[in-house]
Amino acid sequence: QTTYDYKIWSRAAAERQDNQGEWYQVGTYSNDKSTTATTLMAPLPPSAASLGFENSGSIPMGWTQEGSWTFVSTATRPTAPTEGSYFAYFGTTSSTKKLVTPRFDLTTHTGVSINFDYFVGARKVGPTTWTDVLKVYYKTSLAGSWVQLGSTYTGVTTNSTWMNATINVSDAVRTNDFYFAFEAVEGSTIGYGVSVDDIVINGTAAGVPGVPTLISPANASSTSDLTPTFDWNDVSGATSYTIQIDDAAAFTSVNYTNSPATSTYTPGANLPVGTWYWRVLATNTYGSSSYTSGWSVVLGNPPAAPTLALPANGSSTTDLTPTFDWNDVSGATSYTIQIDNDVAFGSVDYTNSPATSTYTPGANLATGTWYWRVLATNAFGSSSYTSGWSVILGSVPAAPSLAAPTDASTLYILKPVFDWNDVSGATSYTILVDNNSDFSSAEINQSPSVSTYTPAADMALGTYYWKVLSTNSFGSSSYSGTWSVILAPLTAPVNVLTSVAGTDLTVSWDAVSGATTYDVYSATEPYGTYTLVTNVATNSYVTTTASARLFWYVVAKN
Repeated sequence: QTTYDYKIWSRAAAERQDNQGEWYQVGTYSNDKSTTATTLMAPLPPSAASLGFENSGSIPMGWTQEGSWTFVSTATRPTAPTEGSYFAYFGTTSSTKKLVTPRFDLTTHTGVSINFDYFVGARKVGPTTWTDVLKVYYKTSLAGSWVQLGSTYTGVTTNSTWMNATINVSDAVRTNDFYFAFEAVEGSTIGYGVSVDDIVINGTAAGVPGVPTLISPANASSTSDLTPTFDWNDVSGATSYTIQIDDAAAFTSVNYTNSPATSTYTPGANLPVGTWYWRVLATNTYGSSSYTSGWSVVLGNPPAAPTLALPANGSSTTDLTPTFDWNDVSGATSYTIQIDNDVAFGSVDYTNSPATSTYTPGANLATGTWYWRVLATNAFGSSSYTSGWSVILGSVPAAPSLAAPTDASTLYILKPVFDWNDVSGATSYTILVDNNSDFSSAEINQSPSVSTYTPAADMALGTYYWKVLSTNSFGSSSYSGTWSVILAPLTAPVNVLTSVAGTDLTVSWDAVSGATTYDVYSATEPYGTYTLVTNVATNSYVTTTASARLFWYVVAKN
C-alpha cells in the first residue's frame, strides 16, 4: 500500500509525496515552482541498484529528462533487451537531450561503477552513413555541472545488437547528492536512434575501517633507536589512524598519542629507555575500528666499548694460543674479537664472538706480530671497536754453549774471563758463578748483553762453578751445563841458577804455571836489601858480569 501526502507551492504548482519521501508534480500549472523549494527523492544507495524502465511507457519515479526521450517496448531498432519489456529511446533529429537518473548517495559505498545496456545504431543510405551518439555524464549536486564519464559511444552499421558497458566512478568525487545522465546526440538525419536500459549501480558498502595489522618494530623486539618508526598496514577506507604509546601494557595512562593520516609514525623526540607498548586503530567518516592488540618494544643503549687487558700491548709471548682478556662490560651479552696480522684489520684472519670477556684460540697462531681488538654487544646493538693492541708470538733462544775457562781447569788469576757462544735471537744472557755446585748463594749473578763476562773485582781463591742462560723478548732458555774452575795462587820459582859465559851473566829458573811475567831482584848480601832489577816475560834474565858478588831471587806474577 502506498500512502501519499500533498502540498501546494506558493507559485501555483501542486505535488504529492509518497511514503518514501519523494515529491513529484501531479498537475500542470501556469507558473513553475520556486527553485529554492526543490525537494529531492531520498537518495538511493548504490548496492547493486538496478534501474529499468518498466513503468508502462512512462518515465519511472525519480528520473527526469530534458525532453524527447520515450519509453517503449518496440521501436524501429533495436528490439527490447532481455530484461523486461521497456527501454528508454531517443530518436529526435537535430537534438541533444539528457535522461537523468534519480539521486544517489555514493558516500556509503566505495568502488562505485555504473553498468548499462545500450544501442547506438548507424544507418547507411547510399553512400551516406547516418550516425548516432551516446554520452554518459555525472554531477555531484543538483546544482552542479555535468562532467562526462567514460567514452563517447558512436554507432556502427555492423552494430545490430544491444551492447553492455561498465564505467568506474572515482571515490574522490562521491557525494550524497550524485546524479548520472545519458545524453543522446542526434544530427539532422539520424541512424536508428539511441537506446539504454537495465542501469545497474554497483559498489562496496563503506563502513568503519578494519583493524590495522602492526608491522614494526616487531613485537618484543629491542632497538637503540629512541625515535623508532612505528609502522602498520594501510587499511582500506581509512582516512587516519590513532597510535597510542604507553609504558603500561594495559594502556591505563597513555604517554603518547598521535593521529597520522598515513600508516606510520615517528616520534619527534627521544622516548625514554625502557619497555614501551603500542597499538593502533583506523578511522574514517563512519567511525573507528577497535585497537590492535598491544605490541612491545624495548628501547635501550648499546654497551660501552671494552678495555683490553692481556696480552699487554706490544708484549711478546711464546704461547701460540695466548688467552686474550678484556674487562666485563655492563649490559653486554656477547663480544666480538678480531685478530689480524694487519694493523688496519683490512683482512681479518680470526673472528670469534664469545659470551664472556676472554678468548683463547683453539689452534696455534703463526709466529709473528698480531693485532687484536674487541667490541661489546647487547640487544640494542654493538659498541665501537677498541683500539687495536699488538702481541708478538715467537720462541725463546737456545741455551748457550760454554767456551772458557774450560771445565775443571785451574787458573792463577783472580779476574777470569768467562766466555760462551753467541746464541741466535738472544738479546741478553745471565751468568751464575758460585762456590757451591747447587748455586744456592751465587757469588756472581749478572746479565750481560754480550756472550762474555769479566768480574769487576778479584775473586777469592778456590773452586767455582758457573753456568749461563740466554734471553729474548719471548723468554729465557734453560741454563747451560755447569762447568767448574779453580783459582789457585802462583808458586815461587825454583831452581834459580846463575851462569857466566864470557861477559854475560845469565839468571834462569823453572817456569811457573800461570805466571805471565817475572820480577828479578838482586842484593850484595844474602840477607841484605834486594832491589828490583827487571821484569821479564821469560824464565831467564841475561846481564853483564859484575865485579861485585850478587845474590838473586825471582817472583812469579800474572
